[in-house]
Amino acid sequence: MIRSSLETRQSWRVANVSLLAMACSFGAPWIAAVALKTIAADLNGARSTPALAGSLAWFGVGFGGIIMGRIADRIGVRWTVMFGAVMICVGLAISSFGAPWQLYVGHRLSR
Repeated sequence: MIRSSLETRQSWRVANVSLLAMACSFGAPWIAAVALKTIAADLNGARSTPALAGSLAWFGVGFGGIIMGRIADRIGVRWTVMFGAVMICVGLAISSFGAPWQLYVGHRLSR
């Protein structure tokens, strides 16, 4: 009896893309905590600015997880994950523009 392997070229591609997406998305909220002083200096403000951005990101993780779980049940996981990946990219891009309000909006969108 010949058994076919689950380890195909396509399965490794999916695994690698998933790993890359998870590395980027789960690391994003920690950026504000790790680089708090540097981000505050770049914004010419207090450390409370990037700290609030980090708090908004974690709030988004909690609230967004509940909402996206319900949406995933209705329309499927594939579309939900693709939407989440796009929102993380958009949010982090907005966060990089430099103004405090852009940091707040970007971190809120990326979660």
